Amino acid sequence: MDFDLFLMVCNYIGTIAFAASGAIKGFGKRLDIFGISLLAIVTAVGGGILRDSIISRFPLRSCRSRTDLCLYSSSRYYVCLCDIKTSQC
Repeated sequence: MDFDLFLMVCNYIGTIAFAASGAIKGFGKRLDIFGISLLAIVTAVGGGILRDSIISRFPLRSCRSRTDLCLYSSSRYYVCLCDIKTSQC
């Protein structure tokens, strides 16, 4: 496995983890879908910005990639679907 590919996969896993943690916290606070979405995206972007700032990478990766935005959104929808399935059972 190429090292750049490995770093990219680790980046995506971290982004998913941050977005999922924000969405789960939003469910815990009983927010509506807009609040959950906002919290998930802000948490994921904040985690990426914090990482980029710590390693002194500028311009920030989260500000120049559409893939990250799609990843934030899909992670949030996945967490929403999991919560809906468990609520109805």
